[in-house]
Amino acid sequence: MNPKDYVVEGDECGYVALIHDKSGETVAEGGCNCCADNEVHLGMLIEAAEFDHQNREESTPK
Repeated sequence: MNPKDYVVEGDECGYVALIHDKSGETVAEGGCNCCADNEVHLGMLIEAAEFDHQNREESTPK
């Protein structure tokens, strides 16, 4: 997995989105302060990126 394929965006309310840079698709999101138990950690974003990358590789025709 190339970390340069993903970008993280956020806002002042704690919202975080992990985006696949090449396609613009949101891979994972959460962390908004207004929602209880919606904390997002760096480990969660890394796991989401790895899972997304694996799914993209599996779905790519060979």
